[in-house]
Amino acid sequence: MKKMRPRMSKEQWAAIIEQQRQSDLSIELFCQERDIGLASFNKWKRRLSSTDILPASSHQAPEFNQVRLAEPTEELAMPTVTLTLGAGMILTIINAPHGQ
Repeated sequence: MKKMRPRMSKEQWAAIIEQQRQSDLSIELFCQERDIGLASFNKWKRRLSSTDILPASSHQAPEFNQVRLAEPTEELAMPTVTLTLGAGMILTIINAPHGQ
């Protein structure tokens, strides 16, 4: 039979998530050592991240890389942008003239 864990408030979940972030433990090991359901932890982490209850330090800011395109020349009449997205995905944007 599955044992019932006491319900925790948003503030309690935010504190637990912050404790995990500051620990050197993986989420799985942290939850296992504290007898916290992994699915519940992940659900509350997503929920609180989207409502900004978690401290700002627990959010990872997206990385931004500025891209500069070369000025078109006769040799490069149509600029092309290629983005490597990870997991083997590559996005190529070709600036083709209308009608092609």
